[in-house]
Amino acid sequence: MSDADSLEGTLCKAVQSGEPALVEIPTDRDAAGPWVPGWWDFPVPEYITDERQEEYQRTRSTEQHL
Repeated sequence: MSDADSLEGTLCKAVQSGEPALVEIPTDRDAAGPWVPGWWDFPVPEYITDERQEEYQRTRSTEQHL
């Protein structure tokens, strides 16, 4: 899945398969906008070991956590 428009079809296909399925959905912690207090942390799953993991760690290290 690479875009929001294909989400419904992807989920339907996964459910209709009758088998266990994993649907990976990229997210953005800032998607809710500045009017929502706080933030959620969406870490990159540990099984992903490419540049996305490094980018996540680099970005997270710049954030201030209380």
